[in-house]
Amino acid sequence: SSINFNVTAIDEDLVDSCWYTLNSGVTNYTMINSTVNDDYNHTNTSIGDGGYLMNVYCSDSSGNVNGSESISFGVDGTIVEDCINLTTEGTIYTQVADITNNTLIHDCIIVQAANVTLDCAGFSITSIQNYSGVYSNQLNTTVKNCNISMGDGTGGIGVEYRAGSDGSLLDNSTFIGGEIGISYVASHNSKITNVYINGSINDGISLASDWVDMRNLTVKNTIDIGIYYNGADYSNMTNATFLDNDGGSNGINIWGIGNTFRNITIMGNRISLNRDNNTFINIYSNRTSIPFIVDSDGNFIQDWLNENDLAGNEIRVMDDELNNTCLNCTYDLADENIYSGGEWIRKWYYQAYVNDSDGNNVSGADVVAYNNTNDVVFNVSTNSSGWINRTEIIDYINLGGTVSYYSLYSMNVSNGSDIVTHVYNVTAEENNLSDLFTFIINATAIKACKTLS
Repeated sequence: SSINFNVTAIDEDLVDSCWYTLNSGVTNYTMINSTVNDDYNHTNTSIGDGGYLMNVYCSDSSGNVNGSESISFGVDGTIVEDCINLTTEGTIYTQVADITNNTLIHDCIIVQAANVTLDCAGFSITSIQNYSGVYSNQLNTTVKNCNISMGDGTGGIGVEYRAGSDGSLLDNSTFIGGEIGISYVASHNSKITNVYINGSINDGISLASDWVDMRNLTVKNTIDIGIYYNGADYSNMTNATFLDNDGGSNGINIWGIGNTFRNITIMGNRISLNRDNNTFINIYSNRTSIPFIVDSDGNFIQDWLNENDLAGNEIRVMDDELNNTCLNCTYDLADENIYSGGEWIRKWYYQAYVNDSDGNNVSGADVVAYNNTNDVVFNVSTNSSGWINRTEIIDYINLGGTVSYYSLYSMNVSNGSDIVTHVYNVTAEENNLSDLFTFIINATAIKACKTLS
């Protein structure tokens, strides 16, 4: 730690010099008279944590020496009460007061060592200047329990993780205003949890890192994008809400591959898919004219409930974007807009139960689904409970605006000797988790040793 020691010396003669010691005179530190008064000071930049006993001595022009009483004090370098560099590896630093600095000329809290934790303890970091509230390019940095508001211009970032900060964590923090709430650049295998962002001028979250795990996020009222996946790949987001970002446009803008999103609420903004093979599971949307714009291949949307009250397309697939699938998605077919060469595959859940007329479960029965062109869509077997595992069945494929329905299906069930069959209309049924097939037992037929009763 760095401490500035000051003393005022009063004497009838002129004070000649002052010094202090922290170890009973073993080491003496000369103090400098920097004013016209008898004020002396010295900055000690190498004081470690611990307890100290300080004595101050001054001499006058006549050679007389006098000393102060002993002054005890302690140093705790883990206390944060102003903008500071965090320099000790493996240390937990704790903020003890709100920090407001509107004359910043650099980032406020700068992490300069690995495995450092900054616990803001609910206190705030605030500035109108365009710098980062917390900056780290160090491995395994943890920032938690912060309330941060920085300048609205370029560079005003709440928490900024840069290359070298792999494995870092941001937890339980709030970001109001600023250019960007959170920025992750080449900070791979990191985590963001329990974060609230409101009113960022640019992006709420700017993500340019891979394998980031994000949970329990709320991002609202950003002027630009809620979260921008700027080349971010293979990351996971769970339990997130995006409200009224980008003037009703992009709540989530994805320029990365292989990302997964679970339990997402999107209201007053949309999801734009610009790279391949992203997965969305359990999505709720409302108050946006186009909840999904798909401009890439191989994306999968599962369990999407759309209760949109605005006119417009619910789903838009751009030119030549193939193999995009929606399973158990609730919206009107009339609201699909599939551009030339674009492909949209709509599926529903299906599950069958097979028994006999005596009510016995039939295990090992083969359940085969043939579509209306007699192609096999699936062939599965029942388990000991008589059920097949829940599977997927295609309703239709929309290719460039031309819809090809797969119904009516022919559903055939065989137990090795008998066959039960019926037609099935997926478009009318949508999800069906209890399609029943029953084999009729002929009570007079003898196929094995039995008692005739």
